[in-house]
Amino acid sequence: MHRTDDGLVATSLTGDVLRSVSASCTRAGGVVAWNDLEGSWDCPVCGSRFDVDGSVLEGGARGPLRPVGALGAPGTPSGR
Repeated sequence: MHRTDDGLVATSLTGDVLRSVSASCTRAGGVVAWNDLEGSWDCPVCGSRFDVDGSVLEGGARGPLRPVGALGAPGTPSGR
């Protein structure tokens, strides 16, 4: 987890792919935390779970976590 001009960013490395997404849950605004057992970003506030790319796995999230570029540029795909 790190802070950029774009806000808190959650970054994961799976295999050789680096992905960065907004760390704020789209339902409750909680800061997601990495779940090693499930390989997901989990919101401790509402229980929503997100895949490494930010897509919703389960819970009441209103949408996916927004992708953030590797250097913090908003909206740019990560890992490229």
